[in-house]
Amino acid sequence: MPPRQETSVARARTAQVPAAAPVPDLAPENRTPRWAVGVAIGAGVMFLIGSLVNAAVTLVAPGAYADLDEWMASPEPLARLWDATMGANPRLWVPLVGVGFELGVGLLCLTRERRSRALGLAGGAAFHAGLLAMGLVLWALPLLVLFGWAALVTWRVRVRPGASSGEDDRRDVASNGD
Repeated sequence: MPPRQETSVARARTAQVPAAAPVPDLAPENRTPRWAVGVAIGAGVMFLIGSLVNAAVTLVAPGAYADLDEWMASPEPLARLWDATMGANPRLWVPLVGVGFELGVGLLCLTRERRSRALGLAGGAAFHAGLLAMGLVLWALPLLVLFGWAALVTWRVRVRPGASSGEDDRRDVASNGD
């Protein structure tokens, strides 16, 4: 029997296929970048201070929130919402939003657990999206972008194989002081 001739299809099947280039990791060495940890610490401190200031103003002068919507360039529906909530009932809404939400975001930003820190940064971004809707563009837009980007980078860090999330988080925070 004559030797079998190899077809082009058979040659293609046996040909060496070069390996694809590896996809770069968002955070080398499987850690949150230093800048993102620094942003989280700064955001955490800022939200904790904001929470304390709101608690103090609510105790001393709760009526100060009533006219705040006139200072902001917010659209009419947001101004009406502000008047109905923060302006009309500051002793209820300021502790819920101005103290409780800001306290929660601040504590999440300062935690060592990576995913909780990312949720805190996302909460800070959402808070600044609300401020952006109220017309505080120069303050809210840069922080919305910064907190949002830091939250994304923090969330997407891959955990080392065989390690628990907490192990990587402790290494992540401790090693950022190198």
